[in-house]
Amino acid sequence: MLNLLRSIALLAVLVVLSGCAPGQQSQYASAWTFSGSPGTHWVPSPSPNPLGPPDGNCTGGTHINGWAEFTFAGLVIPGGNVVLGIELNINYRSHTDPNTVELRKGGVAVGSKLLPTGGTQSSCGNSALVTVGGSTNLWGTSLTTADFNAGSVSVRIVQNANTVDIESVQLVVYHGSAAPSPAVVMWM
Repeated sequence: MLNLLRSIALLAVLVVLSGCAPGQQSQYASAWTFSGSPGTHWVPSPSPNPLGPPDGNCTGGTHINGWAEFTFAGLVIPGGNVVLGIELNINYRSHTDPNTVELRKGGVAVGSKLLPTGGTQSSCGNSALVTVGGSTNLWGTSLTTADFNAGSVSVRIVQNANTVDIESVQLVVYHGSAAPSPAVVMWM
């Protein structure tokens, strides 16, 4: 009887914990803005080239010393879920590092700036996929699923290198159920 009670209690704990299985939503940038003069700093510009999945077309420039900001249409994350991690997949080429990446909410920087590395290919046509953040990285923010669903989160890439070309920017939000209340299991 005691073993049966222990088995039932363990099964109940496993059922409660299985409700925390994470999901993910991802989306490519749907619009972008930039600093500097059109056609001078970001060429070609304005252009849809960095929007959508990688397609061999880029925007970029030399000696920009500015930024490009990418926005995303609202995601559809189930109500009641919490953000577990935020990841960016950037296809880009950078003559030299570092460039920084930051999250913005309503146009205001939030959390930590991250430093993508790599992407030192010779042309846009062979840009590298560089990932910053991850499934458990919140970038030091308290962004909510509602922020992402409303489309109020953007990504800004600050160009500090001599040359940078951006082919695509993909936002991935990892989410899951709110942590369940701890279960108390008594062993007899």
